[in-house]
Amino acid sequence: MSKNHWQIAKRDAGGQAKFGAARAVPLDEVPADLLAYAVAAANLIGDGLYGVDMKMTARGPVVIEVNDNPNIDAGNEDSVLGNDMYRIVLRDLVRRLDNAHGAQVTIRQNEVVKRLAGWGAILAVPTMVFSLYGMNFDVMPELKWRWSYPTVMLGIVAVSAYLHRRLKRAAWL
Repeated sequence: MSKNHWQIAKRDAGGQAKFGAARAVPLDEVPADLLAYAVAAANLIGDGLYGVDMKMTARGPVVIEVNDNPNIDAGNEDSVLGNDMYRIVLRDLVRRLDNAHGAQVTIRQNEVVKRLAGWGAILAVPTMVFSLYGMNFDVMPELKWRWSYPTVMLGIVAVSAYLHRRLKRAAWL
């Protein structure tokens, strides 16, 4: 931390916390330039319910923290907004939970799709080779060479095993 920094809690050498002065200030008591600065800082991170911890210094207002969980227990916000304050908090909480759940579902679906695509790639090799054998050509290796079927089967197994190993390494299986 920088020299002469400001903080809410500071620990002494014995580990005991000494708490600084942190109090909630009603909106009508906040200096106008500090309020404008706080609103501008909160607007940068989007819409919703945000708290901005600020400190007025000799050089002007300083943002200490912008957080998405303002202290509604201090009694300032709910005196202005009333019960709407709690509705806003619950609406934002539900929206965030929905977004988090949707993100988790999307991640799981992506994992399933990756695995299915990997197995599809492996199964495409024997499908392609066996489809050629089912076309009843007059000139095919198996008609004249004794080892054609075992060679083709070994080739299919080798290519499929190679694909399996590569896809497993890439975490697609």
